[in-house]
Amino acid sequence: MYVEVVKNQYGGQVTLLRKSVREGSKVVKKTLANLSEESPKTIQKLVDALKGKSQPQACEIIEFVKIENVVPWGHVEAVLTAMNRLKIAELIDSEPSPQRDIIQGLIAARILEPKSKNGTVEWWRGGALASKLNLDQFNEDAVYRAMDWLLPKKELIEQKLAIRHLEDGGKAFIDMSSSYFEGQKTPYCKVNDNRDSEEEEYDSELIRFGYSRDKKRNKPQVNYAIIANEEGIPVSIDIYPGNTSDMSVFMPAVDKIQNLFNISHITMIGDRGMISSKHITVLRSQEGIDWITALRSTSIKKLVPEGGFSFGLFDEQNLCEFTAPDEFPGERLTACRNPMLMYSRAKTRDELIEKTKRSLEKIKARVEKGTLKGKDKIGVTVGKVIAKEKMGKHFILEIEDNLFNYSLNIENIEKEKTLDGIYVIRASLPVESISAEESVRQYKNLANVERAFRTMKTVSLHVRPIFHYLDNRIRCHIFLTMLSYYVEWHLREAWREITFADSVEVEEAEMKENDPICLRKRLKEAEKEDKGTILSLDGSKEAKKAEKDPVLPHKRSKKTEIKVSTRRNTEGLEIKSFRGLLQDLSELYEVAAVLNLGPGNECSLKSQVQFTRLRKKAFDLLKKIPMWT
Repeated sequence: MYVEVVKNQYGGQVTLLRKSVREGSKVVKKTLANLSEESPKTIQKLVDALKGKSQPQACEIIEFVKIENVVPWGHVEAVLTAMNRLKIAELIDSEPSPQRDIIQGLIAARILEPKSKNGTVEWWRGGALASKLNLDQFNEDAVYRAMDWLLPKKELIEQKLAIRHLEDGGKAFIDMSSSYFEGQKTPYCKVNDNRDSEEEEYDSELIRFGYSRDKKRNKPQVNYAIIANEEGIPVSIDIYPGNTSDMSVFMPAVDKIQNLFNISHITMIGDRGMISSKHITVLRSQEGIDWITALRSTSIKKLVPEGGFSFGLFDEQNLCEFTAPDEFPGERLTACRNPMLMYSRAKTRDELIEKTKRSLEKIKARVEKGTLKGKDKIGVTVGKVIAKEKMGKHFILEIEDNLFNYSLNIENIEKEKTLDGIYVIRASLPVESISAEESVRQYKNLANVERAFRTMKTVSLHVRPIFHYLDNRIRCHIFLTMLSYYVEWHLREAWREITFADSVEVEEAEMKENDPICLRKRLKEAEKEDKGTILSLDGSKEAKKAEKDPVLPHKRSKKTEIKVSTRRNTEGLEIKSFRGLLQDLSELYEVAAVLNLGPGNECSLKSQVQFTRLRKKAFDLLKKIPMWT
């Protein structure tokens, strides 16, 4: 924007406020206002301000400049760009509609500012999101109607996601979690104060008391199971009553993949609580379904040879493959030894045993002193201590009316030690299809689904606590949260390079002037070390073990450690967390102002805060998100 003096058709001069814009291949001038009637002093102040020669005081420019609105838009633009590349609108419905716009707004708002539905409507009013999707006209009732409109489309949307991310002959991961409810609203949830009673009444099919993964035993909950691909991209979510067991959701998931997604051959991967031996018995007679899971500890004990597994089996790798035709016909078993898990379990058991011993010593002192008498009373007191730490199997107890003694069950402790750090993967796939190492890696990929649950529940999307009490709203709320995670997953992957995440590949870019001194040298040294060396528990290096041994826990590469410690990537850009990056992008403002140059002579102006290198890089990286057709 600039001030220009031009001649008019009568030979006189006029002073105009103009800006240059590009239209196609041409640059044209547009006149914003006529300044001819303003005093030369006022015009000169404006010229100096536009050229940056001076910064006029507010009192000097307030008479002709009025700020109407300041709208943060960068974070909204980033999320909507990701949604456009992922074709979220077409995924929801092929035809444009107000309901589709509202659903897009709910998905984006869950990533940007997770709130209740009423809070979301209040948040987006007058903001960039409402402006982009025309949401200002909608109230809370319209949002609830849009949710009711979306739910019947759930299966079709999941089919589209399955076409994108699941393939015939591929792998599907399944896991289940839960979320609790806040408040109590009659008649949708009637709860009897006596939790042991079977007289609890519910009008909802979903709201139930059950095993609480959130440690909220006094609140009813709902369960939900996610089906995801190998990378952890969710394609489906099913909602179940809060008292549903993990095992009961597995076969419906198999039927859904085969029938709804029309996938004839798939390998199902789930934990030991999800895929049971009963399920496997059924799957053996069902064509097209393979599985990878783990054995329960009770089953492992039956396979342990006398004296336990020989650690010599794990000299080359922390795994060994074997079969047990009688107990597990047609399956390949892979015993894995995790040294860090072995150390952790041994330490935890020793601490709990010592803690239990201290409590039992106090009881023994009371019995000897005579303040605690009677076999029944002593037994109840001891039982509470044993139950608290769950160490009863490691103690031998002697209880009489005036006597209490205990000793450690050394044989039992030693037997348990043989299983420390040991777990067994079971797979139905032949060796030609998958190696033992790969089966372990695939099982450990369940962590990607667990990461989805953490993100949905606590990290950013905050699916809980749930305030809805109508079953269709509960289902839609959780489904919307899954769709939000679908978008956020792609955003996080695209921004790995400028966040604290461990990058798949670190770019070899030239070092910039503002990089830390000697960072390039450190990165080159790290690259040499990253070719497969890790530290074992005693600090010694085990060459190439990281590449060969899938049992060992993931360790950040040296390059990523340097990136995290210096808070800069190889381009010299400051890295941030995912939420921190969204916060930084939210500082891209659009300023709307009015230039008042006299009666009847006003023009509207808009300007944007300039992009920093980091913000420009963030938008450039969004091009990594696949553009679905």
